[in-house]
Amino acid sequence: MVERTTRAQTARAAKPIHEEYNDKWEPGGALDVPDFIDKTNYAFLWVRTAIRGEPDVPNAVKHYRMGYRPIPADEIPNGVMCATTKMEGQGNVIGYGGMILMRIPKERKAAIDAHHRERTHELAMSIRDNQFLNEAGRTLGAPSHFSVTDRVGRAMPMSAED
Repeated sequence: MVERTTRAQTARAAKPIHEEYNDKWEPGGALDVPDFIDKTNYAFLWVRTAIRGEPDVPNAVKHYRMGYRPIPADEIPNGVMCATTKMEGQGNVIGYGGMILMRIPKERKAAIDAHHRERTHELAMSIRDNQFLNEAGRTLGAPSHFSVTDRVGRAMPMSAED
């Protein structure tokens, strides 16, 4: 009988096709901040620059005035695929689909967040106070269609249908 080698005996070990991939896979989100960007000192936000194909300049300007800055396309390392878009006055920036990626120093973002928390607390207290005063006005015999006055002295309706 003639001895022959089998395919299993001559097969070599498979090499990985894509060596740069690690073993762990997670679904990526369309609005994730790219991995090559240093996230140490900055907070990031995708900002709308167009809606239904129409430019939305006021939205981008609002964020720019708050301190957010678009990320220039020249920060993309060679060989990395990343979507870019042309932004007037800024050149090519990271973005696609009517949105651009903007960053802000974490300290400035913390100050903005503190301002919004304080403002939210003030509004919640104002609502609570108005509800309390409306209830107090009803129990003290105030006219049924008016409650207490607002800060300017105008009578405020007690119900939505007034």
